[in-house]
Amino acid sequence: MNPAHLHLILNHFPPIGVPIGLVILLVGLMRHNETLVRTALVLFVALAAITVPVHMTGEPAEEIVEGLAGVSGQAIEAHEDAAFIGLLTTAALGAGSLIALLAMRQRRPVARALGYGIVALAVVSAGTLTWVANLGGEIRHSEIRSGAPPSGKTAKPRETQDDSQKSGRVWGGGEHDERE
Repeated sequence: MNPAHLHLILNHFPPIGVPIGLVILLVGLMRHNETLVRTALVLFVALAAITVPVHMTGEPAEEIVEGLAGVSGQAIEAHEDAAFIGLLTTAALGAGSLIALLAMRQRRPVARALGYGIVALAVVSAGTLTWVANLGGEIRHSEIRSGAPPSGKTAKPRETQDDSQKSGRVWGGGEHDERE
C-alpha cells in the first residue's frame, strides 16, 4: 500500500463522519441525551485525529499521481490549498470537542453551551470538508470538473498532428477502427 492508496482510504472518513456526528450531536442536545452528545464529541475527536494522516499522505500521494494521464495539476493545487483549511477546521472541531468532553466529565455548566459552539464548528468543518472532497475528486474525475461536457455528451478526443501521422487516423492507437 502506497501513500496515495492510504490517502484515498482515509480521506473519506472526515467528510462523511462529521455530518453524521453533527446529526448525532443535534439529536443528543435536543433530547438532553448525554450519551449521544458524548458519542458525537468522541467521534469528532477521532475524526480530527484521522485528518492528520490524511493530510500527511496528501503530498506523497501528489508525487505519485501528478504524472498520470487525466490528472489535473491545477486541481491538485486547489485541493491542497483547501485541504489545509479543512485540516484547521477539523482540528478546531476536535479540540473543541475534547474541551467539551472534559467539561462534561467535571459536570461543569459550561458544557451545554460548549455543545452549541461545537455544532457551529461542526457545520463549518462539514462544509469545508465537502469542498475539499469535491476538489479532490476533480483531480482524477474530469466529469465533475467545471467545464465538463453536459450529461450524455462526450467530448471527442483532440487529434494532434503527431498522433494522426503516427496512426494514420483520427482516433490513434490500437487496431484499425472500422467506424472511420
